Amino acid sequence: MQPVLAILAGLQPHWRAIMFIKTIEPDEATGEIASLYDAEKKSMGRVMQATQCWSARPDVIVPIENLLHQIRDGFSLGLLNFRLITFVAAQHVPSSYCSHVYFRGLSEMLGREQALAVRRDYRNAGLDDQQVEMLAYAEQITRDASQITEANIQRLRERGFTDANIVLQLRLT
Repeated sequence: MQPVLAILAGLQPHWRAIMFIKTIEPDEATGEIASLYDAEKKSMGRVMQATQCWSARPDVIVPIENLLHQIRDGFSLGLLNFRLITFVAAQHVPSSYCSHVYFRGLSEMLGREQALAVRRDYRNAGLDDQQVEMLAYAEQITRDASQITEANIQRLRERGFTDANIVLQLRLT
């Protein structure tokens, strides 16, 4: 095990917490963790630091990663919208690590220039109205979920989102 600097995504901006933890390195992994790492290397090109951080809890890494992959792979709004939501949310957490990882994935799908446009201002990045409303919701949840109103949800419904779609968006941010 080697110490790894782990940036904890998902915390409020004022926390900016970092910690040093011991994790299982990809070349030291065995069993289910090795299989999980291998699958991630095949799909992502490397083992993400966020995944490796979970190896500090070998009893939960596999179920957690399986759940996260099930959410991503079965995301009813498609992989592009999954990547858009996670990228915009990462910018507002803020998490430079997650922003970088999600930017790479988004660039592969949209091209670098449009991904940069989304980074600058998703409202003027050539996205459709449904995607812009979806990202406005993701941004608001990330900044201050207590400010979401019934009107926010109604706007999403008017753009064609079901309640199940809205819940998925909420869980990603």
